[in-house]
Amino acid sequence: MEDEQKGNTMQSVVKGFSGSLLLRGAATLLAVALLGGMLTPSFGDQGPTPDPSGTATGDRTTTTDAAGNGFVVPAPPDPTAPDYAQKKKDYDEYQAQLAKEPLAAKLADHVGHVRVATNFSWTLLTGISCYSCKLDLPCSLADWCVRKMPPI
Repeated sequence: MEDEQKGNTMQSVVKGFSGSLLLRGAATLLAVALLGGMLTPSFGDQGPTPDPSGTATGDRTTTTDAAGNGFVVPAPPDPTAPDYAQKKKDYDEYQAQLAKEPLAAKLADHVGHVRVATNFSWTLLTGISCYSCKLDLPCSLADWCVRKMPPI
């Protein structure tokens, strides 16, 4: 009976050791893969160009009408497309209108810039207000608790 218990104990020790060995090996492999991935150099062409004043953010390509249609008519990419003639005609008309009304293009650039800036600003302010609301409750509870405490 004691031999059976020793055998069971020995088997459980071996199983526990092999399981922890397998877990250690997996953790080591994961750590090597993560560190190896971080240590390899990135081969990007170049980093993003800085835009401290924000004037290069947003242009006429980000401008849309009320239906969500873009202001800029893109050049037709594929001359073999069945609707190439219509797209080419629309693009040529757009270019002709830009030549006649350069102020419209400048206005569209400005509207696109304001659109991106507004979206960024309201997202930032919403996040700040949510953060301050999360701070407001614990601060007001602490103030209430301090007021309810008896004087020392």
